[in-house]
Amino acid sequence: MIVNKAYRYRLYPTREQKMMFAKTFGCVRFIYNKMLSDRLDYYQETGKKLNNTPAQYKEDFPWLKEVDSLALANAQMNKWYPSSQLCHVCGYQNHETKELSVREWDCPKCGSHHNRDKNAAINIREEARRISA
Repeated sequence: MIVNKAYRYRLYPTREQKMMFAKTFGCVRFIYNKMLSDRLDYYQETGKKLNNTPAQYKEDFPWLKEVDSLALANAQMNKWYPSSQLCHVCGYQNHETKELSVREWDCPKCGSHHNRDKNAAINIREEARRISA
């Protein structure tokens, strides 16, 4: 009889690692939204698809060079996930938070108050756990 064992580890990142994670998540969200916006604008103007890449934005936004380029490339390929629209407490999707100027919001279903970035980070973490399980 074959018995499989599972091990679970908890890593505690240092302050520098936490900052790098925050920078990476922020840059990925920025590049995804920027590329999507540019694609939509280009399509509305020309009726054609724009094939843009994260590398094209590094000259205009040099701080994108500080994070892993593979994370940015994955934002180009994947990653529509309404992380900042979902309440991490009850799962309600608030469509009114699509506007990026909305930095904080209250869930109309459970009443939880959310900071857009922290809420998105929690939802991304939980989605990663769900996918990897």
